[in-house]
Amino acid sequence: MKTNVKVVPYNDFDVADHLGSTTEGQSLSDWYKHGYIPNFRRAISRTVEYALTDFSLSKVANLLTPDNFEKYLNRSAGWQKIWHRDIKRLNFKKCFSTHVPSGTTAVGFDPLDCGEWISHSYEALPMEYAWLIAFDIQTLITLMEGSKYAEKRLDMKLVPGLKLNSVGSGGTNEIENPEYRQHILRDSALKTPRKN
Repeated sequence: MKTNVKVVPYNDFDVADHLGSTTEGQSLSDWYKHGYIPNFRRAISRTVEYALTDFSLSKVANLLTPDNFEKYLNRSAGWQKIWHRDIKRLNFKKCFSTHVPSGTTAVGFDPLDCGEWISHSYEALPMEYAWLIAFDIQTLITLMEGSKYAEKRLDMKLVPGLKLNSVGSGGTNEIENPEYRQHILRDSALKTPRKN
């Protein structure tokens, strides 16, 4: 598990993404340096996925090597560094955004645009990627301005036609299979009965 977090895999020279391997291990050095991935290919996807990986490692470390628990748990909070408070879309404020290393939002960013293969997120919209943060759901709900707005955002995922391209809300094309857990978010974290 530690190898997957620390070692960048060889470059397989994907024709659609010639600057790196097809998927795994990209921008790990940026994750360690900044605590997030700056405005590069799949910056939002990778930041959120590396945060989830570090959280998972913290759980294993707590059992096997407790001295490493805090390191991984603290680093898993890096997703908060790309949560922008000044972006507004669909009557919601705040969502994930790409950053340049200075910490400002990248020019032309739109949370309803996935951009597909070599863009800022992969197979889900930036607004949808928030739901991967189930491991820190209370912080996420707080950053979304409370349960009321978090519930509305969760419902928004089911509204067809919100996306700007062929990926994301309206087809719920999230690769992380939200149907396996997001109803649980409504029932437990949001403390609101599921609507039928």
